[in-house]
Amino acid sequence: MGRHRGAAARRVAGRWAALPLILVLSLAACTSTAKTTAPPATPTPSSTGATLASDQVEYMSSYTFSGASTASSSYVELRTSEEALGSCAQSASQGNDLVTAGTFHVPTPPYNAYPQIAVELTGLTAPGTFTSKIGGTITLAAGGVAYSVTASGATVSLMLGANGDGSFTFSGAEPPTGSATALSGTVSWTCTGATGD
Repeated sequence: MGRHRGAAARRVAGRWAALPLILVLSLAACTSTAKTTAPPATPTPSSTGATLASDQVEYMSSYTFSGASTASSSYVELRTSEEALGSCAQSASQGNDLVTAGTFHVPTPPYNAYPQIAVELTGLTAPGTFTSKIGGTITLAAGGVAYSVTASGATVSLMLGANGDGSFTFSGAEPPTGSATALSGTVSWTCTGATGD
């Protein structure tokens, strides 16, 4: 019996003797070494203070309507474009569509905000003023009717500057039934690109 007690005491003492070594190894594992990293590249700030990705342009926009609506407001659209590559000048000559070169989308409020301005110009190859190849609709409210800018009797004009700034003016836009009061208005914007142009 005494032998068993002596062996047990030696096992316990052996375990306690190893404790300082375990603590030293644990503390060493928890100690972190400082790492140095290169400073990040200076981002191009947008007009709202946000950081633009290399393939983004930002449109500070506003609209004023008359006829079916007399609303007016301002908004910001951030658009990603593989063609424009973050350049306002390129978006004015190549378009601002994510997939299709030569397509320019009139800036619209964010998704699920209204009005939704789903108007585009196709066949863009250079800045200028356009009165054709423009199509789309403007929806004033969720679940509301879509006013077509190509309705019979409607007129449209899209001006696009070399720096990406521009405006879209329309009159006589109507829903498909043509029974509602027509909508007219102007949407205007200024462009900030990730490339700083």
